[in-house]
Amino acid sequence: MLAQMVAAGAGVTLLPRIAVATESARARLRVQAFAEPAPHKTIALIWRKRSALAAAPRQVAATIRDAYPGREPGASARNQAQNSSTARSYSAR
Repeated sequence: MLAQMVAAGAGVTLLPRIAVATESARARLRVQAFAEPAPHKTIALIWRKRSALAAAPRQVAATIRDAYPGREPGASARNQAQNSSTARSYSAR
């Protein structure tokens, strides 16, 4: 919806990288990437330790870690391999 508003002349918006190709083709948008250092955000997956459903978010966390190795904030490249199973937040660019 935001991309269509921009196409109609109602300003600018930020899109996730995954949406750029689809939205720019659909709405004929001019896309400008950020210069380095590009902005980023950190997301976190949080759950109660004693939750009956704790297995599901643990599996999601493991899948994210596997898909984005080395993206956990606050860890050096050397410590990354050693601590990869403990972090639950990731930087997305």
